[in-house]
Amino acid sequence: MRVSFLVKSFVASVMVLIAAPSFAANASLTIASCPPWKHGANDAANQKMAQMCQIDSAKITDALSAYLPIEKKNQHALLQADATPANLYGKLDELRDVVSPGDTLYLFQMSHGGVLPHTYKGYPVKAEVFAYYTEKAPKDYSKAVGAGQWLSARELRDALSQFAKDTGANVLVIIEACHSSSAGHQLVHNPIERLEDDEKVAYIFSAGAGQTSTFTNDMSGARFTEEFVSALGQAESGTSLADVFSTARDATHRGALAHCNNLPAERRTALFRSVDQYFESCLQDPSFFDPKGLLLDLKTN
Repeated sequence: MRVSFLVKSFVASVMVLIAAPSFAANASLTIASCPPWKHGANDAANQKMAQMCQIDSAKITDALSAYLPIEKKNQHALLQADATPANLYGKLDELRDVVSPGDTLYLFQMSHGGVLPHTYKGYPVKAEVFAYYTEKAPKDYSKAVGAGQWLSARELRDALSQFAKDTGANVLVIIEACHSSSAGHQLVHNPIERLEDDEKVAYIFSAGAGQTSTFTNDMSGARFTEEFVSALGQAESGTSLADVFSTARDATHRGALAHCNNLPAERRTALFRSVDQYFESCLQDPSFFDPKGLLLDLKTN
């Protein structure tokens, strides 16, 4: 009887291993264009910003892969000259063959952002646009969208919503850009149209509408990205990304405010006398758009 019990236990254990789900085919894609053009600005400043952009992109990729299951082969990046809308669409096509229902695509985008008039599906709008890479600054920023050089928030939404529909995979987008949450209301329609479907699409924005996405005090990186990476690293196993975001959001807001309050007296006084500049530069308040609770579902290892 004892031997029979051991054999049955062994067989049961083997069957559990065989039936265990395979390693999730999650994927990450970082897109970084800062500065968004090679020529037309101070070369030294451009080089420093490009280096910062590359470092932050690597940090977020490493953090996501360390605390969420993403294999090395499924980590992708489009940096500087490679950061074009056409290359983004190409990568999404590649990743359609990688992810499956229940997997998650983590997309991190670092770029300049702002509200511009442009044409979307043939009609004029004034909405959030992200500056992807060009060799020179476009003569007309609005036309850069129609020319396929820059990407509107609506077009990004459409591409990712279609990706989720085609693959059944979830999509979490982290956008590090000034004024990024002004895109929030533009993202409502496509994700919500399919609330009954299984896939979930969520967005995290580094700054509120009308707010600068600030740098760290030593200018070595983007404040929210650095705080998000730090929050991931400090989170206990099983912590939801909603809680990770909350920690990063609080640290970002406090850090931006403290930085303004600790400026040299003359600069601080000038800043406090300009209400618009103060609210834009000092009150950075990251936010998220998550209609189906994806941030609550995703948990750290």
